[in-house]
Amino acid sequence: MATFDFETAWREVADPAWQALPETSRAFVRHVTAVVAGLAQDEETLHVPWPIDSICREHGTTAQALKARFNGDFTERDLAVLAHVAYFHGHWLPGGEAGEGVLWRFSSLADRALTERIYRRLEARHDHLDSPYRLRLGYKSHTGLSMHVSEGFLMANLSCEWSSGNIAVGWATYENVLAVRKAMVRMPPFPDEKKGRRAAEEWIDKAEARIKTVREASMRSDDFARWHDVAARYMVDEAVIKQRSTAKEWPKIKAEWPMDIRQQVEHFVGIGRLWGWDRRAKDLCFQTLLALGIFSGERKALWRDEVRAAFPGVVLGGGWARFWCSLTPEALDKCSPDDESDTASP
Repeated sequence: MATFDFETAWREVADPAWQALPETSRAFVRHVTAVVAGLAQDEETLHVPWPIDSICREHGTTAQALKARFNGDFTERDLAVLAHVAYFHGHWLPGGEAGEGVLWRFSSLADRALTERIYRRLEARHDHLDSPYRLRLGYKSHTGLSMHVSEGFLMANLSCEWSSGNIAVGWATYENVLAVRKAMVRMPPFPDEKKGRRAAEEWIDKAEARIKTVREASMRSDDFARWHDVAARYMVDEAVIKQRSTAKEWPKIKAEWPMDIRQQVEHFVGIGRLWGWDRRAKDLCFQTLLALGIFSGERKALWRDEVRAAFPGVVLGGGWARFWCSLTPEALDKCSPDDESDTASP
């Protein structure tokens, strides 16, 4: 089964993008994150609310000054990029080290700031309330087409009673909102619910085709294109992730053993000698290994590599007795015909 490779995506996309930001931008993200660290999402919009003065003063600022920085220090596009990079640098960070994993709160506040900025510019045109294609704060679906900002992306939501979906149009800017509206010119109104499911879904299909023309224009921007298709580029088989995780854990697993690898294997050889390499000894060795967890899943391959390194030329194929007896000539002499013919592999 395919899964998203968070670690590689962070290392190859999110972290380089974060490091490429000006230090002043990264410092602003950290500052805002500290201010809003204790704030919860609004139940209606799912955005972090603007912090009040009493909270801001604890961090040497005011609510008005914080808003002014969001509105004055960045263009809409630059703030949208910063919101997106910060969100995924924190979200994909392996282990959420150094507290960076909470950067989503900055992104949420940046989405709110962008929505309010774009909304004010739309209001100045005196036609925002007349348009059926509204820019809204939050993620709630509305019948027909509506737009919202999510992690710095302008999202077009197409919904009806039977389905709902989002299209990432481009960076959250005033110009992209107008581009979506322009693409919808002469589009008939969303059909009345009495016309049924087929009419609603046909309208959505036509609207989606128009909106995707706007996205195609945005894709010509290299930075948006790189982020837009990142999910598809970093899908890998789950086995790859498991193998990587196990390989990282392996030194810790070995460190927890009471003896090093050679002593551990020689310990089992001693058990084999004690029991004369009969089936009972073989089963005892097998069960002990299972208890240590070194013969399960991806650890099995790593265990084999360790044995090969500790005992050059060891025979790992064939039966259990051949496996153990190949470790020392003395043990080989103790091998019984019954065990030698066993074909189970370690």
